[in-house]
Amino acid sequence: MHPLRQLCVESTQLSILCFNFNYDVVELLHRPTLDAGDIFGHVALRVENVDRALKDVAALGVAAEPGTPKPAGTGIGRIGIIRDPNGVKIELLDRPDLRDL
Repeated sequence: MHPLRQLCVESTQLSILCFNFNYDVVELLHRPTLDAGDIFGHVALRVENVDRALKDVAALGVAAEPGTPKPAGTGIGRIGIIRDPNGVKIELLDRPDLRDL
């Protein structure tokens, strides 16, 4: 994988390092916290349209988290959050491809 982009959100001290190999992109997020618990925050999947994706998963019986969809923390695109059967957060994100930013 090759470094693609680094995004920083000063207001929340969020750093995102993005790496890609062909069309696959992995994002590594870091936000300093005093709470050392729950290090695994979520899995993010880029979708074309968050509203449509949430409607599709709702038809399968998966409800969106309250307060979503909402603007992404980076200010680029919007997110909707659902949970897998084990409670792991899955973020559906409709921002442009990072290679296009």
